[in-house]
Amino acid sequence: MIHMVLYLLTAYCIVTVAAVLVLRRVYVHKAAREIAFMVLFFLPLAPYGAVWLQTAIYGKAVLAPIKATMPQMNGQPDDIQEIRVLRVWPNSATVYVIVAGSDIDHPDRPGAGFVVRLVKSGDRWRCSGEWDVVWADGGSADGNVFPPYGYGK
Repeated sequence: MIHMVLYLLTAYCIVTVAAVLVLRRVYVHKAAREIAFMVLFFLPLAPYGAVWLQTAIYGKAVLAPIKATMPQMNGQPDDIQEIRVLRVWPNSATVYVIVAGSDIDHPDRPGAGFVVRLVKSGDRWRCSGEWDVVWADGGSADGNVFPPYGYGK
């Protein structure tokens, strides 16, 4: 969560300072200046929009191969709490997967986050065999993904 806050805070500061410095020196019609400022202000949110759109389009298609890969990642297919499609290319995709933890007292608490790489064979997705643990509640993995996301729900 702290990664997400730091990213957004830094991006907004940089974009705001750059916009003010540039737009103050250039004579631009007031409406054009306001539009440019709004575009620059919302630019840091663009990666989140791209992930949301890719997840909406490809989420159901990549879910089956990820469920099939879960036993290799020491999990069950029903452990998946959330997926986010980070990147999609014509023949490959990178998916962020949040799985449930093994805490009996808090079964809804996320346990780990994985980045799974998929390849496309014909018209079907399959796991390439490459996956990384980004973070884990019960382990030492402590990484991040771009754009930054918190730890589950």
